[in-house]
Amino acid sequence: MASELVAYMNAKNTVPYQHIERLYGAVGVTSIHGVLDRIRTALIELVARLRHGMPEDADLPSEAVATYAVQVAVTGQGNNVTVAAPQASGNATSTVTRAAAPAPALAPAGKRSWGWVVAGLGLVATIVGTIFTVLQYLE
Repeated sequence: MASELVAYMNAKNTVPYQHIERLYGAVGVTSIHGVLDRIRTALIELVARLRHGMPEDADLPSEAVATYAVQVAVTGQGNNVTVAAPQASGNATSTVTRAAAPAPALAPAGKRSWGWVVAGLGLVATIVGTIFTVLQYLE
């Protein structure tokens, strides 16, 4: 749409003897890296939320888990964190104790293979996004 933008800029230009003939644009390598990084981060977050919401004996996530994971990863909606800080006033005191974290368990083989499928889809999405970006740059 560079030609339409040049026509618009020339129509709005009020300086005499000044005319825009061409408009050039460049896409930096860091911009492409940034887009790919955002895609990778969104896919990792999606896989993490899918795996977190799955029961141990399930091979695939439920529809509700998948919908929530996509909603959070794509739109960012529903990603709420609540922090409750203990408070005290006067002569009172407050204490904070850390709950013991459960030991991480190795996911069953079905979940691991599902993770590889999603990671493969993420790689395909990254490649398609890169091709699309390069094609847009060459136009």
